[in-house]
Parts: sequence; C-alpha cells; structure tokens
Amino acid sequence: MLMPLDMLRFHIWKLITGPFAHGQLLQLLFSLISYVPSAVYEEGDMGTVPFTLRFFKLSVFINVMFCALAFVVGFTIMPAAVRSPCMGLWPILFCDLVIQCYKDPEMPRGLCCLPIQIKSKWYPLVLYGIFTLLFMNVDLSFTTGLGVGYLYAFGYLRCLETSAATVSAWEKRWPFVRYKDDPSFRPTNAAAAAATATTQASTGSSGGVTSFFGGGSQSGTATEAPGGGAARPAAAAQPSSFSAFSGKGVSLGSDTESTKSSSSMLSNFLGSGSKSGSSAAPTAQESQAPRNTASAPAQAREDKREGDPEAPTEANLSIDDEENEAPFLQKKADDAKGSYQQVENDN
Repeated sequence: MLMPLDMLRFHIWKLITGPFAHGQLLQLLFSLISYVPSAVYEEGDMGTVPFTLRFFKLSVFINVMFCALAFVVGFTIMPAAVRSPCMGLWPILFCDLVIQCYKDPEMPRGLCCLPIQIKSKWYPLVLYGIFTLLFMNVDLSFTTGLGVGYLYAFGYLRCLETSAATVSAWEKRWPFVRYKDDPSFRPTNAAAAAATATTQASTGSSGGVTSFFGGGSQSGTATEAPGGGAARPAAAAQPSSFSAFSGKGVSLGSDTESTKSSSSMLSNFLGSGSKSGSSAAPTAQESQAPRNTASAPAQAREDKREGDPEAPTEANLSIDDEENEAPFLQKKADDAKGSYQQVENDN
C-alpha cells in the first residue's frame, strides 16, 4: 500500500500501483464491488481509451496530492499522518463520484437503501460524512480524492484532460491496439458513446446504481443510466398524429339487401329492357346503382343468341365471331350510356 513515508525511500512506483494495493482481501473485494459499476458506465460513456487515460492521470495526481497533504499535516499537526496508508481504489472512487454527480447537480439520488432523496451536488459530501462517522476518523485519502474530484468538475484541472488527437494516437499504440477488435472495447466516438448511454438508460428508473451505496432518481421524472451517470429526462409521451378515417360504415363487397336489389334491377335494365326494345327510363334507385360494365358485353352476346337461334353458343364461339360482335356490343354500350344520361337530365 502507498504511504507518504515511502516517498522518502524513493518508492516512486507506488504512485502508480497504489490504487491496486489493499491491506486486506475483504477491503479489496469491497472496493471492487463499489467501483466496478461506476467504471463500467464511465467507460461506456467516454470510451475505453479516454477512460483509461483519465483513470491513471487522476490516480497519480491524487496519490501525489495525498503524499503532499500528509507531509504538511504530519510536519505541522499530526506526525502519524506520514504513515497513514492510501485506501486503494476509494480515493479515485470519490473523485469519479463527484464528476458524475456534477453532470446534473440537481438530480435527486437515493442514499444507499434508505428512502432518502439527496441532490447530486450534496451526495459525495453526505457519503464522505457517513464514512467519517463510520470509521471515527478523517481519512486523508478520502479527503484528497474528494477535493481532486471537485477541482476536476469545476474545470481547474484542464491540464489533465486528454485531447482527441492524443486519444487517436493512443488507440494505435500498445496495449489498446491489441483489443481494438474485442467486443468489450468501447470506441472513442461521441455518437457511439451517446448511443451506448441511451441504450443503457432506463426510463422511469426506480433508483440507479452509482456504486455499492446506490444513487439515482427514484421519482420517475428523470432517467439515469446504470453506473450513476448524469440524469437524462424521460421521453415525454408524444400524441399520435394518426387519425382514423371517418367513413359511412359501408364495407366494399358487402352482401346486403340493397346491393342485391340494385344488381337485380341493373341486370333487368341491361337485359330484358334492351331485348324488348323498350326505351323506358330506369327508376331513381336504378339510376343510383353503380353500372356493371363488365357484364354488358356478355349480356349483349346472350341477347344476340336469344334473337338468333342459329347463333353459336358460348362453348363454340370463336375469336373471329367475338371480333365481329364488337360493333354490336359498342352500340349496346352507347345505348345504355344514353339511357343513363337521359335519366340524369330528367331528374
């Protein structure tokens, strides 16, 4: 584990390995359970390369500041501070927690499993106070991680941010180039990151999980992605632009009594009326019935066969006979059209 006194022994490598070293196995497991959900969300939101670079930059910076603060406190107030160990992943967890909470500082978050709603901007401080009361001690590593998180969230550590050109260059270097085609690798793309965050977001969440201690909106009016990221407003119910067609309730092809009556009257008009040579006008109901033009040629051929006993039947009617009947059929159609026109004029 990293201790400020190790810097006097030139154990410089502990500034890098400090977050991965824990005094007990139970402490390591509890740290992983608390930090992994937050890290998974941040990696999906930022991309694998930016998240990894930010993790190591902030970790080293937190460890340097922790050692400097411990030396100041140890040489002025409490000499035992130079021997206080750094609490592994907990400082970077507090730092990331502050950064996440200040993406939407007004979003309410649930505290652990308690039915308590706290604004995101107060959530890290409340959690820090719980740890202080739980351990009955002000831990310098927690304090340092919390302070670095606020400095980063308010823009005082822009020197630790990674530019797009640097990220692109690191994607082509070891070790990222080996895992670029891996399904778990998250691309550094704003559109892809937004799509991933939207997919992970759950509308009307009953409480997201920032870490082992919970967090997130429970009001159902905001949406928080798993990992405790910034709240995203729930999609409002949009009214449908579809409106049903208001017809008259008559279905096409319906076998109703009025349809049967109209068809019968039309058939009588085109058949028996034309055969007898009568030019009587059809009734108003017949004039409103639709014309069945498809049956007119067949009916005309039937009339011709009835008038001429020697006319060929439908079975032995040749193509030439049908072509000879064309003028007659056209005349019958014109007569029917003229009759309809006369009825319309009389009405």
